[in-house]
Amino acid sequence: MKKDISKAITKLLDYNQMFAFKGDFTMIHSWIEQGCDLEKDILPAFDEMMQRNKNITSVSYFAPCVMKKRDNRLALEQAIQTRDIPPANDSDAIKARGYALKLRKFKMGLNGLQEAFLNEYEAKHGRIAV
Repeated sequence: MKKDISKAITKLLDYNQMFAFKGDFTMIHSWIEQGCDLEKDILPAFDEMMQRNKNITSVSYFAPCVMKKRDNRLALEQAIQTRDIPPANDSDAIKARGYALKLRKFKMGLNGLQEAFLNEYEAKHGRIAV
């Protein structure tokens, strides 16, 4: 059974109605079959690329960004799983470690709230080594 991709299609159509005529949405299913997550990889890639280019007319244009987001997410998840992380009940420590890995190891940006949380956590507990 194919996953519901209506959010992705709606986002594409809202961005450019030409996708109704030219859009080959099977590629979105292909990305999901390749391990991409609709909410974590595909929709954020659409947002990022749509801000950069106001004239996208092909779903395939998004492919490199979608794959990069998937690869970064999987690498981050793998790093967190293979590291010696605090017990699951220490949610602040886990969250801070995830942000530190994202920022320092994977060179990905944090939003303002994430950065403030990490700075406050490290001020209390010391810098997190990654």
